[in-house]
Amino acid sequence: MKKSQFVFHEHYIEYPDGTTKHWDIRVKGNSHLEEWNIYEDPRLMEKDVHTQVAKKICRDLKWLEYDKQWIKVGGIPTYVDILDKGEVLVDQKSSTEVFFTFKGEFLKGKWQLLRKGKAWIFTKVD
Repeated sequence: MKKSQFVFHEHYIEYPDGTTKHWDIRVKGNSHLEEWNIYEDPRLMEKDVHTQVAKKICRDLKWLEYDKQWIKVGGIPTYVDILDKGEVLVDQKSSTEVFFTFKGEFLKGKWQLLRKGKAWIFTKVD
């Protein structure tokens, strides 16, 4: 099990045809961030409820600090707000299954990230 840091953002993206909203969880790796775009607020998820997420790698460690500010990503304006941050324990079972124990103020407890086919599923375990 590996100890790391996480940040939990509320993230708005301004497209020409409107604004979208999702949540991001970013976990610090050695020289990058593991990132998940979540389309449901995980603070409201019940135990054993899961949602599909988009998993990405981010090379910009500044995302751990961005808070209440507009940032251009690929020329597109985005706004991020830190909702929580703190320590996380990462238990990598395989390349398709990872458990996280978040120790934040709002995001806490054990969660599973599981790959099913091409999709990644995020589930609250406890």
